[in-house]
Amino acid sequence: MLKGFGAVPPFITDIDLSLDDKYLYVSCWGTGEFRQYDVSDPFHPKLNSTIQIGGMVRRAGHPSNPGPR
Repeated sequence: MLKGFGAVPPFITDIDLSLDDKYLYVSCWGTGEFRQYDVSDPFHPKLNSTIQIGGMVRRAGHPSNPGPR
């Protein structure tokens, strides 16, 4: 499905805003990333952290079941 493309879109599947409206959490299925953005100033969001949890691009398994190496 992704052959022929130079880059893989993140395929955002989940978006969640923290109860205090300070952080936005984004799950990117294609790249296997979970991102946290500081949105306390909505006009200047900042990426706080990124965690790799698998993904199609790196062909990595989920941390609980990494699969064959």
